[in-house]
Amino acid sequence: MNHLAHFHLTGGSEPLVVGALLGDCIKGPLDGRLSQPLELGVRLHRRVDAFMDGHPLLRQLRSLFPGRERRLAGIVLDMYFDHLLVRHWRRFHERELAHFSSSIYAILRRNLAQFPASATHQLGRMIEHDLLNRYGDSSLIDGVLERIGTRLGQPVAMRAASARAGGRLDELEQAFLVFYPEAITMARRMVLSAGR
Repeated sequence: MNHLAHFHLTGGSEPLVVGALLGDCIKGPLDGRLSQPLELGVRLHRRVDAFMDGHPLLRQLRSLFPGRERRLAGIVLDMYFDHLLVRHWRRFHERELAHFSSSIYAILRRNLAQFPASATHQLGRMIEHDLLNRYGDSSLIDGVLERIGTRLGQPVAMRAASARAGGRLDELEQAFLVFYPEAITMARRMVLSAGR
């Protein structure tokens, strides 16, 4: 899942939100440099990614992407699942998305010093362009995926994968509506078992 879902699955806890974004920046074993709550946020991010990667519904969806597109399917599904989360936001959260996004942006601004320089540019763009609120716009999703495809040297395959996902949005939506409640349950259990 992309940023919106990762932030949502933290339950809004400040260190977990920060850790959710750090999960994209920190690779390899956690060596105690972070506080326990931040480490929990990174571990939650990793667990959510692993849960999504191993879920039978997601494996089935990835199989819809042929050849070179299949290597990009995870990225495409991450973005489209955030798109679907926006479409179904009120089903999964009691507060308006705009209010939730504002609180996430405030947390991230307060904690800018926690992020490596490589992430602060991306973070600035997210806040400046209010991306969390705009993930419901399919043209934004297509544009983001196109930039990622260009950065990865796979613009044609990414464009094709994005078009394929958009053309099968009903199928993705059905899978999302089964998968996401399971992801919420998994995340809550992990946080509760960590004593937070």
